[in-house]
Amino acid sequence: MASTSDISGAFPTVEQIKLLTPLGVAALTTAQFSGFSAAHLAAFSAAQIAAIELEDLAAIGTGTANLSTASITGFKSAQLVALSTAQWNAFTTAQISKFTPAQLAVVETRDVAVFGVDDMSALSPAQLSAFTVPQLIALSTAQWDAVTTAQIAGLKPTQIAAIETADLRVLGTEGLAAMNAAQIAALTISQISVLDLGNFSAAQITGLKSQQLIALTTAQFDA
Repeated sequence: MASTSDISGAFPTVEQIKLLTPLGVAALTTAQFSGFSAAHLAAFSAAQIAAIELEDLAAIGTGTANLSTASITGFKSAQLVALSTAQWNAFTTAQISKFTPAQLAVVETRDVAVFGVDDMSALSPAQLSAFTVPQLIALSTAQWDAVTTAQIAGLKPTQIAAIETADLRVLGTEGLAAMNAAQIAALTISQISVLDLGNFSAAQITGLKSQQLIALTTAQFDA
């Protein structure tokens, strides 16, 4: 059996992959990474993922879909940024749900845009609340439509204020009802102008600021 600390000159078996130290992973060649099977990729641990060089990560292509859910937390910020949109698109919902809030906060906006509707609804409130304002703006209306009431309730006021008006409309009665007083107070004039007050509770309406009330139309009061 070849040494598990230095197999850069031979093609490793799945069992050898499992035994590699982070230094051993870093010693693997780009050619080896490009030839790894689904079984090879599934064998990598979180600690091993963290040791993969950026060019080697690119070499696995959409093989990102074969990485185990347990290994997902091993990705470092630089690696997440370096992943191509195709590689992000290949991740499964199960994998997406395993990224930590800190990891998700560094995902490029172009990559967040390819999260599927199932991916969005699978995120925990803590994960979605880690999204940056540019990431939230990058989300499509279809992605917002998949967001759950629990996720909406977990958003920070500054995040609520960043939601595009078209996206705010698809949150629906339950989504708007899930907002707390601080979130309602953070709504911008543009956002307020497209909302149906009939979807708000009496407590939420009472919490509106004077500037928000002034922006309301007669039709909205009559809703």
